Amino acid sequence: MLAALRILRSCGRLGLLTWKHKECSIVVEFFRHHEIARADHPLLQWYEAQKAPGDKLAPRWGLLQEDTIRPTAEELRRNSRSRSAVLHLFRKHRGILLPQLEAVAYTVLEWTSNKQEDTITAKAIPEEGEPKRKKKKRQKVLEADADGGC
Repeated sequence: MLAALRILRSCGRLGLLTWKHKECSIVVEFFRHHEIARADHPLLQWYEAQKAPGDKLAPRWGLLQEDTIRPTAEELRRNSRSRSAVLHLFRKHRGILLPQLEAVAYTVLEWTSNKQEDTITAKAIPEEGEPKRKKKKRQKVLEADADGGC
């Protein structure tokens, strides 16, 4: 899903079809780490009211979720196996991520939570035009012992 988010263009749409509850949970958890705060979100409104003029979170690429689509009664009548199917629709946008806002709120309001580490360490999507991080090759270090490496 992260690769799909990276290759999507601005305002691009992503559809994910799930059949099992566990699959749906994975999609929802991924979305929570990459959710853009909507303009009417209370946490964003609180942040805008609290922030200092020079203190601003950097906008990042993330996802906005559209309504999920479930099978209609007609489709269920024709195909009973579709009853557990859920189509998740997302759109890529640039804005302040909800995990960023949550991290600020937890810090400012001195809240403690087991999930605070998760919100702070949310993976950021590289900006377009930014060089991708190259993986460093592991170097094998061979140490020769005096007795021939035994």
